[in-house]
Amino acid sequence: MALDPGKVIAVAKAEEGYLEKKSNADLDSKTANAGSNNYTKYARDLDALGFYNGKKNGVAWCDIFVDWCFVQAYGLENAQKLTFQKIGKSNSGAGCKYSRNYYKNNGRLFDTPQPGDQIFFYGTDKTSISHTGLVVKVDSNYVYTVEGNTSSASGVVANGGCVREKKYKRDYNRIAGFGRPDYGIQASETQPPTAEMKGGEGVKYVKVTGGSVNIRSGDSTGFSKIATLKKGAKYEYVATSVKTGWHALRYDGKIAWISNKYSSLT
Repeated sequence: MALDPGKVIAVAKAEEGYLEKKSNADLDSKTANAGSNNYTKYARDLDALGFYNGKKNGVAWCDIFVDWCFVQAYGLENAQKLTFQKIGKSNSGAGCKYSRNYYKNNGRLFDTPQPGDQIFFYGTDKTSISHTGLVVKVDSNYVYTVEGNTSSASGVVANGGCVREKKYKRDYNRIAGFGRPDYGIQASETQPPTAEMKGGEGVKYVKVTGGSVNIRSGDSTGFSKIATLKKGAKYEYVATSVKTGWHALRYDGKIAWISNKYSSLT
């Protein structure tokens, strides 16, 4: 089953305007608690999944944003396949230079862009890799992107603190290549990231086994409540927290968390 790159593009564009936070609070709000300390919902969610070789909330997050978009669009397993990453100690981390090498080492780094590619940028020295984003559109003159931890100023802005749509001339001399996920992979079957879904063969779901169970923005009761679910309801499964065992599910286009004490996988 081929994957549609339009899904990850839609996820990324919906995040336009998100601002990083000054503390580990209000992470799900686009604008509240704005600051410059690199706290984001993107790192929080991937930390709970054990996506990287250590906790990344509070560090520069341009690459984290792209990985989060892939997880949102296709689920954890497919996101790992598409970006050539593995959970565990073998995963080098959340840096854009590492991600570029994942594509390069797998023969998937190209000089010409396509929608759904991960774009990489050189630093001012034109040798080191300093920034990354997602390609959302290409025409004869420009490549259009959505980037995390940037700003609306022209040119590459690394560590700018927000999610913005941007564009660059295709011959811009700081473009360091385009990592191309293989959207034609043999993917784990998933469903669109919206609303409640019915179970189906080959698809994993989270089934609510308790009555009136709260789902939250993170993998413990310390996170804010998103909604209350009824017993027997089924939602698309995303992953399980390596820290708490809570399950991540897709709810109203977002990743939400439910205790494994009151849910099961089907």
